[in-house]
Amino acid sequence: MRVLWIATKSPWPPRDGGRLLLTESLRAVSAAGVAVTLVAPVERGERAAAEEALRAVCEPRLVVARQRPRALAALTSVLSGRPYSLARHDRPTVLRAVERELRESARAGGIHFDAVVAEQLQAFAQSAAAERSSDLPGARPVPRILRAQNVESDLWRQLGEASRGVVRALLLREAARLARAERAAVGAAAATIALSAADGERLRALAGPAQGSERIDARIQSHIHARIHANIQVLPPPFPGRLDAAGQRLAGSPALVLFGSAGWEPNRRGELRFVNEIWPRVRAASPTAALHWFAGSAGPGGSSGASGVGHPDHPGVLVHRSPATSAEAFAPGAILVLPLDIASGVRMRVLEAWARGVVMVASPEAASGLDAADGRELLLARSGPDYAQAIARLATDGGLAGRLIAGGRARLASDHAPERFAAGFVALVAQLAERPAGAVRQ
Repeated sequence: MRVLWIATKSPWPPRDGGRLLLTESLRAVSAAGVAVTLVAPVERGERAAAEEALRAVCEPRLVVARQRPRALAALTSVLSGRPYSLARHDRPTVLRAVERELRESARAGGIHFDAVVAEQLQAFAQSAAAERSSDLPGARPVPRILRAQNVESDLWRQLGEASRGVVRALLLREAARLARAERAAVGAAAATIALSAADGERLRALAGPAQGSERIDARIQSHIHARIHANIQVLPPPFPGRLDAAGQRLAGSPALVLFGSAGWEPNRRGELRFVNEIWPRVRAASPTAALHWFAGSAGPGGSSGASGVGHPDHPGVLVHRSPATSAEAFAPGAILVLPLDIASGVRMRVLEAWARGVVMVASPEAASGLDAADGRELLLARSGPDYAQAIARLATDGGLAGRLIAGGRARLASDHAPERFAAGFVALVAQLAERPAGAVRQ
């Protein structure tokens, strides 16, 4: 089985959740015998190292290309009516690389790709060449699969609802445009993979009959709904059951770990809220605690400064560079905090914490998409007092941390085993390869 996989960024190094998700997915399907050709943009200085690391799991075809500048993407969005985030990820060089792979596949003595996978909505436009591939001599239609890491329109809608004034209006307009784009992509794809049952239901709702469909015959509506349901499959992200934690402990009793993300607004909102509002309550309840803020979006010691520098405005906060490997932040005995209030999809940091044997305290939004319960695989908290109480509980209940770690690893084994993901993916591609690419349509 051969698959052409298109991504919006190189999965290596896996320094954020999206890259980590793709890395583990490639590793899982490669172990199952799937030959993957990966086309993705990459920074010029990272290309050689990324290609070397990725050769173990795929044939990397990394293209040096940058995102469209924000101002140009905004102008393109205004003039075209396309969503801003899609305009920002337009990369003609990536599209040309996809077309080249499809042409060469058609000429390779009857060897063809069985499917083209677009990783995220923003990569789906680059998969359009698969629709035209049957025009090539000796070629046949190649089914397209959209793998939705989240429901993009939901994230932008939540951001809009949390904002005010002009910003609120712009974000809600972008959410509406993304909802239309998601509807169109799900309709054009032979299949869509969602990471969670909740995301699957949201995508089915978005892709349902359009306004005015009440005039459609009930039998036709039932047929449409059945096709939508079959078109969207839930495959939880794969992750290994056990990974080593960092060898060295972090300062603090306890040591709390917070991952920063200056490039993604929902994460940035969560980290700043934790540092500014929640951490003082935690510190008051646990004076010996220390917060290790990795790649913090503000203060000294950010992505390019010294690591482990005390924050001048927040006692007990140590700001670190982004770790070369995420294992550095998952220290023995540490507590991962995930304070997101806007989320969709599945947080890969949760899966990694389970695998590395690190307990976590997370907001309900951060834990959404997972079949996890408070006190079984993690502790849930929303406000400052909630986090303070949960962290104090871990200090006083000697067996709680062990139970949470065991529960998390059991959840990994039941829902996120790489073999389970690979089997579902292989079955889906095999099913699609037996029928024309356009067989599943609205």
